[in-house]
Amino acid sequence: MNDRIDELRTLAERAGFNLTEQELKDVAGSVESGRARLAALRAEIIETEEPANIFRDPSGARKS
Repeated sequence: MNDRIDELRTLAERAGFNLTEQELKDVAGSVESGRARLAALRAEIIETEEPANIFRDPSGARKS
């Protein structure tokens, strides 16, 4: 967890924020929660489904 806090501190400083240790811990919890939600969504995607931004033109060629 300390590595995550250090990583978040670096990112926050680059963005111009000076967060306290407690604020970084609070943000870390939100970041982990968001990452878990994204992982769950990715797990639901079926590889045979085409993304919405991919279509086939009348010639049958894939376009993106």
